[in-house]
Amino acid sequence: MPKQDKPLKQHALLKRLRFHKAAVLETGNPGSHNLQLVGYDKFGKQQIYPLPNKREYDRNYLRAIRDRFGLTLQEFYSD
Repeated sequence: MPKQDKPLKQHALLKRLRFHKAAVLETGNPGSHNLQLVGYDKFGKQQIYPLPNKREYDRNYLRAIRDRFGLTLQEFYSD
């Protein structure tokens, strides 16, 4: 089933990222559910990775992303 392969590949990408701070942001119009992972690397350069549309994946996948980086938006913008 190809739909199951894509989330696993995306999650493998997330495990390789080395952000010092990161957050999952919802962009676009309300209800459009476009997700981006935004973070800063050790050199302070901002990195943005688009994430799959959250309608295509269950809550456990998004929870795994949040657990990997573990910061709220308020914490992300605190510095």
